[in-house]
Amino acid sequence: MADHFRHEPISRQLSDWLPDADTQVEATALRRIELEDLWQLVEKLPPQQRVAMTLRFRHDRSAREAAAVMGKSEAAVKLLLYRAVARLRSQVAVPDDAPVRSALAVS
Repeated sequence: MADHFRHEPISRQLSDWLPDADTQVEATALRRIELEDLWQLVEKLPPQQRVAMTLRFRHDRSAREAAAVMGKSEAAVKLLLYRAVARLRSQVAVPDDAPVRSALAVS
């Protein structure tokens, strides 16, 4: 093991081993912007879909917990979530030849 590092070129910098911080910051910033845009679209969903999405994804509730809060069956909440996600996907859909960036885009 020690021989491996002895024969490594001395010119190797610590920064060669570390990920590019600028890329991580940029990716994090883009992700945050995408999420903000997505939640703005959620706000335009029909009321029941909006509540289901908010409970499930913003408040991190299970479908069963969201159903209890909404006074609906778990199946009804799952259907609301399915329809909400389908609607959001159609609103953020990208052309087939464009690079996929959205969290809801299907690869």
